[in-house]
Amino acid sequence: MTNESAPDPRIAAVVYARKAAAVTLAEAIRAGDSQVTEKGVCDRWSALLAADPRLLAEGWYQPPPNGVSALIGEGPDWARMSYVSLRHQQTWPRDDIQLKPGSLMYAYASPVVADSFMIGDLGVTVYGGEDEQIWEHLSTCFEITAAVAAYAEVGMELRELYNFAAGLMEKAALVNETYSTTDVSGGVDIGHTLPWTYEEPTTEQLGELRSGDFRRMAKAISMARLFHNAEERQKIEPTMAFTVEPRMAGPDRPLASFHVLVSFDQGVKRIHCDFAEIFSLFGMNSRLPQQALTTLGCL
Repeated sequence: MTNESAPDPRIAAVVYARKAAAVTLAEAIRAGDSQVTEKGVCDRWSALLAADPRLLAEGWYQPPPNGVSALIGEGPDWARMSYVSLRHQQTWPRDDIQLKPGSLMYAYASPVVADSFMIGDLGVTVYGGEDEQIWEHLSTCFEITAAVAAYAEVGMELRELYNFAAGLMEKAALVNETYSTTDVSGGVDIGHTLPWTYEEPTTEQLGELRSGDFRRMAKAISMARLFHNAEERQKIEPTMAFTVEPRMAGPDRPLASFHVLVSFDQGVKRIHCDFAEIFSLFGMNSRLPQQALTTLGCL
């Protein structure tokens, strides 16, 4: 016998989608062997996610195609990494850009659980090169992400989480380049709520989700998000899930992001990283700060 309450099915669905995205990304990268291209990763990743019977065949965040993306950048300017939105066609994955030993890659997917429409987004920056300045930058970005995720608590307004993150980034001389085309505040943010993990969908939203029209369903999910920005006063609820995903860059420092999920299930907090297997492919577990890896549960 146990006194523990059963997991909230909404949070359990989010956790499932997130883990599925992480496991399949590692598999998609490994399957590329020495020929890892943006489009190759995305094609394999999309196929693996589509083969999961618990998930919809495509991710909700479209474009990019299938709701997945991979961008590979090279120094010294890292221009491919300096994007405004993954939705823009110029940042869709290409087959002529290959991952090299000194390249950076940002990979993102937006899986949806088929029977509940819960989402479990994952995004991660990976690097296996030897540039110590890049490692220092990635370490700083990773530490900031861990600190923000750790700071969140029930009853806190989302704008408080944003302001805390903004202070850390300012102290590190980094600029937050996280921007959403659907954030009506028009400003930058550091993440968003996962719809219907803490509130019930409206009758109109349910109609869109059950319409059988994928575009309408995806739009309903997108528009139901609330963003961690300087204005949002929604409080963190005892049962709720949201992303923490600041995209940080600085002078001569490329954009980097470690997109994690934070869940509260009847007041019990968990941080969902799921990067351990992905990091191991690039030797990142031994190069990123151990305390941050512990905080995020990435070891």
